[in-house]
Amino acid sequence: MGGAFSVNVFEKISLWLRARVASAPVHAVLVSPLFEEFSSSEVQLVLRLGRIVEMKKDAWIVRQGDYGASMFMVLNGAASVELADLQLKGPCVMQHIVEGDVFGEVSVVDPGLRSAGVKAETAIRLIEYDETALRKLQDSFPRIACQLCFNIARILAQRLAATNTKIGSACRA
Repeated sequence: MGGAFSVNVFEKISLWLRARVASAPVHAVLVSPLFEEFSSSEVQLVLRLGRIVEMKKDAWIVRQGDYGASMFMVLNGAASVELADLQLKGPCVMQHIVEGDVFGEVSVVDPGLRSAGVKAETAIRLIEYDETALRKLQDSFPRIACQLCFNIARILAQRLAATNTKIGSACRA
């Protein structure tokens, strides 16, 4: 995952990101499954299509049940994925998200009501992608768009497998 980047590529991405987003950690880009098998120029191209979002600690980035049509990658900071407890005992934290993690990928592929909420655990900087950005990429750079969609599909498949494992464990308990 991102291990194919050379030091030279790391330096190029670092300089470009710092120019675009003050003090954005390159680590997020290097570890993100979103950019697996991308060259530094391809990463830069995809990053340009996104919109930088900054949120304060404890702010809701997305709320469960709200309409959504975009996905996010964490540049720095941390957040939690939360499900509302149907028995009103409080939210159930499903996952903690850190640099390089992606969320909202279901909404960018299939816009609709968000299945979970995401709340900032710290001040957080993200990059947001919507369907329009992905369509622009598809029209101009179809091979890069195909790789990005493949990476999103891989993320979704891994999350589905993890969910199936959790459900299987709960059924056996």
